[in-house]
Amino acid sequence: MNKLYDFSLYLNRRWKIRRKAAFLTCTVVAAMAVGCLVAAAAALIVGAAPQAAAEMIVTGALYSGMILGFFGGIIYLMRKT
Repeated sequence: MNKLYDFSLYLNRRWKIRRKAAFLTCTVVAAMAVGCLVAAAAALIVGAAPQAAAEMIVTGALYSGMILGFFGGIIYLMRKT
């Protein structure tokens, strides 16, 4: 989280993007990427059909992006500031 926070500070200085908005965007994108990889690995292990695998990947990415990325980022910002 600290690396993402530092990156949001860089975006704030470089392009005048609000720090909190940049941080939440970065955390959601990072959590979605991790969720996508985990769900893809789970789909390969289970041996799901292509359509079911795509559903698993999208669902895993969206839920992890919202729960871990958005809500986790908000809680981090509340503790940080």
